[in-house]
Amino acid sequence: MKKISRRQVGIVIFIFLYPIANIFLNNVPNPMVPESFIALNMIFPILCGFLYGPKSGFISGALGLGISTLIFGSLYDAAGVLPCSIMGYVAGVIGKKGVEFTSSLSIFLGHTLNLIFFYRMGFMKFNINEFGPVFLGVIAESTIDILAIVLLGYLLKKKFYEVNRW
Repeated sequence: MKKISRRQVGIVIFIFLYPIANIFLNNVPNPMVPESFIALNMIFPILCGFLYGPKSGFISGALGLGISTLIFGSLYDAAGVLPCSIMGYVAGVIGKKGVEFTSSLSIFLGHTLNLIFFYRMGFMKFNINEFGPVFLGVIAESTIDILAIVLLGYLLKKKFYEVNRW
């Protein structure tokens, strides 16, 4: 029987951190998207990609958000599965240099793709007069996300960063 690797355990942990964090973060309203919440749990696919590699980040985003969608039934979560998966993959590609900050910038891609998906699926209306507040909301939320990713990435890198990426 094959031994379970540290990477496999890490991926499973990041997958389940997404819906667990959803429980605690569902009370913080998102200033960008009406009837939505701050998506601080988007940091988990990025951290997974950063620590273990692109495929790991993709899987963490897809399954973490997929499980969260099944548990909570949120259309926003359902619409965010692909954007979050892509974001985790990109964080893994960028993370091969081992720099937390550059991986954390993939959060902008995740938020941008989410907004595009939300708009295309009819969850958001776009009015050019609302561009300023939406843009500031993305910047504010991304700043919080980047700080969390850099801090957690730094703390986890020494023990969990995988040079052989998957």
